[in-house]
This record gives sequence, C-alpha cells and structure tokens, in this order.
Amino acid sequence: MADFDAAILKLLEREDGQALKSGVLNLHKVKGDTGGWTIGGVARRKNPAWPGWKLVDQGERRLSVLMPYLKAFYRRKYWNRMQAGNMPEHVAVQLFLLAVVAGVGQAAITLQLAVGAVPDRQVGPKTLAKVRAMVVGRIIERMVLAEVMFYRDLANRSRSRRKFLRGWINRSTSGMDLHHTLTL
Repeated sequence: MADFDAAILKLLEREDGQALKSGVLNLHKVKGDTGGWTIGGVARRKNPAWPGWKLVDQGERRLSVLMPYLKAFYRRKYWNRMQAGNMPEHVAVQLFLLAVVAGVGQAAITLQLAVGAVPDRQVGPKTLAKVRAMVVGRIIERMVLAEVMFYRDLANRSRSRRKFLRGWINRSTSGMDLHHTLTL
C-alpha cells in the first residue's frame, strides 16, 4: 500500500523543488493566487492556524525544522481523509496531489468517476473496493483526464485563474509519469 513519506516528497518537489536540494523552503506569494503567502504548499490565507507559521514568522525556512509540521498538516488534512494509505501507491500519490490543489471533495469525486464509484465526495469502503479491482494505469489515466477537465472548467469560470491553467494541466499530466507503464 501507499507510503505517505514518498507522497510528501513528491508534493514538495512540485511545490518547491529547490527545497529538496537546498534544504531551505521558499516563502512566496504569487500574484492572483488567492492563498496569499505560501511555504511548502501551505497557503496562509487558507490555513492561518497551521502551527508552522509561528516559526516561519520568526524567519525559519529550513526544511528539516518545518518538515514535521508539514507532515502533520498534510497527513491530517489530506492523506488520512482520502484513505490514501489504503490504496496502491501511484493512485494514492495522484489523489493526494490533487486533493492539495483542488480540495478533498473534488479529489474524491475525481477518483470515484475514474473507478466507476458513485461520486459522494468521500473515499469510503465502496470506492476503495473499486480502486483495488482496477488496473492502476487505467485509474491514473482516467484521473488525469478528469483533472484536466476540472481545471479547464475552473479557468473558464474565472478569468483571473486562466493564467494558472497551463501549470495545473502540467501538474495533472505529470501523474502519468508516476506509473511508467500504463496497462490498459
């Protein structure tokens, strides 16, 4: 089954690739991004109570110091809620990465549509059974297509988000690389 530590490294690679090499996280703010100041993928406006902000406000940027806070946050808010540890590695990572960007409910719907489960915004026993019954490559392929359509619709609904569409699509399609050989 899936490994949370591998998933969070993949997330940090996407959110701040240099941090894994340098050991220092980048505190940044992207114009037009509603999350405001962000570090390690944690957006301050959306997560003002994250305990790591106290250290960040004191100037802390070292990954080694902030990693326990990031792990606790991502495990609780996304990984556990998606039951990612109970599914195959590549599916869990794809689901986790989507949940961080689009929310747990949208990620659950995307997975449920990919495996033919009833979309109810929660990953439960029926969804997990469908995941286990399908070929991983097929699930990833279907999830990526659903993600791209979701982001396209999001960009079409909000003019200010259109500038993020290419990045969102690149994130989604990089999931295809998670599973090197698609068995269709």
